[in-house]
Amino acid sequence: PTVAERIRSEVERSSVALSMTERIGVTVSLGGAFAPQWVRSSPLLWAERADRQLYRAKAEGRNRACFEPQTESVVSADEKSMLFAIIPQEGA
Repeated sequence: PTVAERIRSEVERSSVALSMTERIGVTVSLGGAFAPQWVRSSPLLWAERADRQLYRAKAEGRNRACFEPQTESVVSADEKSMLFAIIPQEGA
């Protein structure tokens, strides 16, 4: 969120030249998605979730960054090892 806000702020401070004498201000809306490191997902699903946040930012007035809420999940080391455990193959 900090980097996104820095980008948004820099874009807002800039302008685009329309001609030698005319400039217009520009803004940007950003959306982002979070997931705990142990959650497996696909790039398409992450892009869809971030896209929902982008449209939320636009609906809330534009020139803002919106992100999914970060969930505070506590997962024990035992639970993580079960998620990533290598299951032995039969006959191996």
